[in-house]
Amino acid sequence: QALACSFEMLGRSWSGFISYEDMYTTDFLASLEEVDAGRIGCMGFSMGAYRSWMLSALSDKIKAGAAVCWLTTTEYQLSPDCGRGKGDSNYANVLPGLRRYLDYPHIASIACPKPMFFLNGEHDKLFHPVGVNAAFAEMRKVWESRSAGDKLVTELWDMPHDCGKKVQEAVLGFLDKWLQED
Repeated sequence: QALACSFEMLGRSWSGFISYEDMYTTDFLASLEEVDAGRIGCMGFSMGAYRSWMLSALSDKIKAGAAVCWLTTTEYQLSPDCGRGKGDSNYANVLPGLRRYLDYPHIASIACPKPMFFLNGEHDKLFHPVGVNAAFAEMRKVWESRSAGDKLVTELWDMPHDCGKKVQEAVLGFLDKWLQED
């Protein structure tokens, strides 16, 4: 929180800085000779999931993305009933003023029509299924409106906030499907 406060005092956003660094890193990766710049994907768990869908929305270099256990609506993100709303780690995803216009699923939907896989746990104490399903429904509307519904996978598994072997296998299967050479 102190770091985020210092950023704001300097007229910057910690979340914006994180996103910029992820975009810069992707640009660097794409510039490497040994990297096929047309087949770059990203995946993240928890805060890494937030970073993954943000990067997928912000960078044209990302061709497919996966986010495990970080998606909800602002209403549920701020709800004390859902274990959040205490300000514990929310500073890492605060983009000043943006929430007046766009909620998390709207921002994630900027990635459309890219292939995206969103997976959350039904027993995740950080992201309540009601908020997750509301976010999934908002994104589904966007992908369907672009005739890309087959490229959006949203799933709730019988699990807590977790990224175990089965989850990793599902993510790798998804990325393999969409990033294979033609």
